[in-house]
Amino acid sequence: MSYAKPGDHPLMDLLAFGRRRLPDDICDLVLEIYRLDPTAFHQQSRNTGATDGDWYAWEKGERLDEAATFLTAKLKAARAKSGK
Repeated sequence: MSYAKPGDHPLMDLLAFGRRRLPDDICDLVLEIYRLDPTAFHQQSRNTGATDGDWYAWEKGERLDEAATFLTAKLKAARAKSGK
């Protein structure tokens, strides 16, 4: 059972509630990764919903090069895992 509430975390808002708080290109990458591998973001903290990366900076449009690098690696792993 998830204890996430809308507004808790940008990633959880997107995946659990469909709220797009991140830039569109970041949202699109996250959703593609999630479509290929629904477990890709499971290594998150139970208390904060945080995963590797600074989701709050990305939400503000900061450090997007870091987001692209992180999510591109996740996408590559998701494609390998799914065979697509």
